[in-house]
Amino acid sequence: IGAFTVEKVVARISYIRAYAAFAALMSVVVLLQGMIDSPEAWIVLRFLIGYALAGLFVVIESWMIESSTIETKGKIMAAYLLCYYLFQAFGQLLLNIHFPNPLMMYCTIAILAIVSIIPVSMTRINVPLTKPGEKLSMLKIYFKAPLGMWSSFISGFLLAIIYTIYPILLLNIGLDRSQIALCLFITIACGALFQIPVGKLSDRYDRRIVLLFLGILMACFVFIFTMTYHHLAATLILSGLIGAVSFAFYPLSISHASDKVEAHEQVTSVAVLTLFFGVGSVVGP
Repeated sequence: IGAFTVEKVVARISYIRAYAAFAALMSVVVLLQGMIDSPEAWIVLRFLIGYALAGLFVVIESWMIESSTIETKGKIMAAYLLCYYLFQAFGQLLLNIHFPNPLMMYCTIAILAIVSIIPVSMTRINVPLTKPGEKLSMLKIYFKAPLGMWSSFISGFLLAIIYTIYPILLLNIGLDRSQIALCLFITIACGALFQIPVGKLSDRYDRRIVLLFLGILMACFVFIFTMTYHHLAATLILSGLIGAVSFAFYPLSISHASDKVEAHEQVTSVAVLTLFFGVGSVVGP
């Protein structure tokens, strides 16, 4: 739903104000989660968090795509996701922190959401002009960049499994909480560190070939994992290799799709890819 509606918000109030609005919504809803323990209320709150997240992703990624060229798009997306995944990796280590008051966990997330508004609001970089685009048409974007949409779907599918099912698998094979946190840290950190080389590779060669190569590597690494998971060292190494490959699909999807659409369709294409990523994330687990 966020993917369907965010484009209109950005066109109406510009990138910076849209980002501030979605980050503020995120912080408010997270704090409400810490104050309310009703499962029914959490259904609504989690829905709003998903909406706010979709808004933040579409704003940031559309802004960067519109400010880049075909020659620099891969490197810019790689630099963005390097920062994103690296801090997400360190976020996994919060599992090892004991919060004396459960509400402090939610306050921590709300503070981070609010703090993120400051550098965006104070930027001196010229913000691309936003204007109402065409009506969101998945079919039109699909005919222009079908591979971008499907690889975005697969990316959401894979990453949702890594975030939700993979920790359960690690628990079932006998790892304790600190070891699980370390595996997730390595998985996401390697995903972050390989963004730059994969981005440069995609700027030099056909992005479709790079996607195919990564898909083959992913299949090989997962197959090896099924035979070696009972060794902790092998699990750590393969976690890193799987993370390095699986986290590269989404930026390549966006870069490939943006190569195929017109300038005024960039926000729409990112919104559609975000939608497909979200559907994959729901289906994956």
